[in-house]
Amino acid sequence: MFHRIREIKPLPGLCLQAVFQNGEFRIYNVAPLQERWPVFRSLTEIPGLFELVQVDAGGYGVVWNDEIDLAAEEIWNNGKTSVKDPDSNSVAIIECVSFDDLEPDEQASVIEGQKDIENGDTIDFEDYLKERGIDITEDLIHIK
Repeated sequence: MFHRIREIKPLPGLCLQAVFQNGEFRIYNVAPLQERWPVFRSLTEIPGLFELVQVDAGGYGVVWNDEIDLAAEEIWNNGKTSVKDPDSNSVAIIECVSFDDLEPDEQASVIEGQKDIENGDTIDFEDYLKERGIDITEDLIHIK
């Protein structure tokens, strides 16, 4: 079965939020591709290029230009499942982006806030981060 992308959105830290035809979300980190395929380095070397990502015709992948594209199956198979749109739930973003990449108000939300999850329950975000090996100090979050 082929998975088709309905929407794609660039996120901080060279991550993509993909919404598939079946309604599922995936968060995909493009950064590791830069080491394997030099063409992906253009996404950071050319200002604004990463943000130009689009769903290709038919939804079978995403494209930036004539040289850089990524298959929907790669995003589906290797992306992280997201329970909600990161616009309303920063849990998915924090798994992809370092703490330093977040805006100051987002950093405050990570440390102080609580976030809704799929079933509508609320979890303590500090506990969420600790369960994933992320150590919270007063000023920093250290990924172990």
